[in-house]
Parts: sequence; structure tokens; C-alpha cells
Amino acid sequence: MPVSPAKITRRFAWDGFAFDTPWDWNLARHETRGGLSRLAMEDDAALRLEMEWSHSRRRPDTGQVRRRFDALAAEMRRAEAKASPVGELPPGWTAALYTMPDGRRRLNAICLAGVNFTGVFTLHFEQASLREPLRIMRQLAASFTLGGGALAEWAVFDFAFQLNACFQLTGTAFDAGSKLMIFEWRWRRLFIWWFSPADIIARRQPVEEWCARVLNRFKTIRGPIFRPGAVPGELVWRRDWRYPFGRFEDLYRGCQLYQARCRALAERNILLLTVFQYRRAADLAVPRLAWPAG
Repeated sequence: MPVSPAKITRRFAWDGFAFDTPWDWNLARHETRGGLSRLAMEDDAALRLEMEWSHSRRRPDTGQVRRRFDALAAEMRRAEAKASPVGELPPGWTAALYTMPDGRRRLNAICLAGVNFTGVFTLHFEQASLREPLRIMRQLAASFTLGGGALAEWAVFDFAFQLNACFQLTGTAFDAGSKLMIFEWRWRRLFIWWFSPADIIARRQPVEEWCARVLNRFKTIRGPIFRPGAVPGELVWRRDWRYPFGRFEDLYRGCQLYQARCRALAERNILLLTVFQYRRAADLAVPRLAWPAG
């Protein structure tokens, strides 16, 4: 019986772009410095993908990315790798497959998508047939999309969601069983956690109590003290008596109010916890967080 493509690939979405990867490739690290962003993906065995990109509402620094692509090609020439162009790619894509003297393969690609995105991809294959790098590269390029609407798509590890494009990612903490992404908008902060397996957590105690303990131990949010609210999924808070006007973080941001909610997503066995640090009541209408069912 053939394997469904949905079972061998997954959608990865980040910083306004998205593409399909093999199911067992996961984000390993990411950073942004000097207008150039980087990320790497690994499977259980080794590094599989490196990506560098410049993405801006203004025209990005395409020269910097192109120079990086040229440097990768020069590196392969120095390694005496055999090069062959990759065909059957969508418009805006150029790629070359390199075979090392020891049999390892590396595929370098550059993507010029629209006027505000330039990206360089490097795919690593320790032991692979000639067909596998070509198949994965063509699948990645064919599935690549750029956002541009009011909502940005995010999909990483076992969770996918949409959020206002005006919220910028400022921090992450990806650990086994616990994933955290921190976004900012005009000094407001939105924390999005997801924990798994949710059924084990819920079996031990009400999820609201568990989430309150997580928040009260979280050192990045130090001003309020959280506890379960009267409504399922609600967490309420009070100011720590030692800091009646908030901690330094609250004061310099001018955001001294919090909204915390949690809910179990049974179809994914995930416990979702969100905290919005905001300034005034009208801010509560801004975040538009949504996730697909199933």
C-alpha cells in the first residue's frame, strides 16, 4: 500500500515563508543578525538543511545573499566536488548538486521570490542516491510560498498557527515536551507555549493549576502571580505585593496588564498556553491567533 505524502512530509512556516520538508526534519537553531536571518534543520542523524535569507517590507539586501551563494559554490570547487545543475525548478530558483570525492552530496539553491525575499538553501546528504536530493529540492521549491496578508503562518515541530503579521518573533525556547515562542507588537508581548502530551498533564491535575505553576516559575514574567480563574481555561492574576507598580520589565514597556488562557487541543494532544502582556483594554482586540483543526 503506498504511503500518503501527508505522512512523509510536513509543512514548515517561519517569518512569512513556508515550504514542505521530510517528516523527520526539525528546526535545530535560528538567528537574525545584521538584517540576515539563518536557520538549520536536523533529523535524528545529522544536519540536513541550512537556510539564509533576507526578508523585509523594503527591498532586501540581495547582494549579501548572492555573495553567500557564490561563496558556497567556491567552497565546493575547492573541495573538488563534481557539480551538476538541477532542472525542473519553479521560476526564480537556481540550484546545483555537488558530489564530494567521498560520496557525500550537497545541494545549494538560491531563491529570488518576489521583490522582498532572497534565500539561500543548503541541503546535506551523507549517504543518498542521486535521486533523493533532486526529489527533496524540487518538492521544497514547488511547495515554497510567501505570505503577505494580515495573518502570518507559523508551523514548527508539532503545531501550526496563524498570527497577526504585525507581531514580530523575538525569542524561542524549544525543549522536549515544551515549546515557547515570544512575539512583540509595539512593546506588547505575546507568549505562545505548547506542551505535550496533554493527556498526561490533564490526568494529574486540572490544566489551569498546572499552567499557573508554570507561569509563576517563569522568570521572564516576574510581576504578576497567576492562579486558575472561575471559567475553564482562564487564568487570573494579581500583582506581587512587593512590586505594587510592577517590575522593571513592566514599567519600561508601559505594559502592566496580562491576559492568560489555556486549552487542550485533543486532536493534537497538545496543551496550549498563551499570555498577552498589554497596555490598555483596547489592545485585547489586536491579537488574532488561530490554528487549523486536525
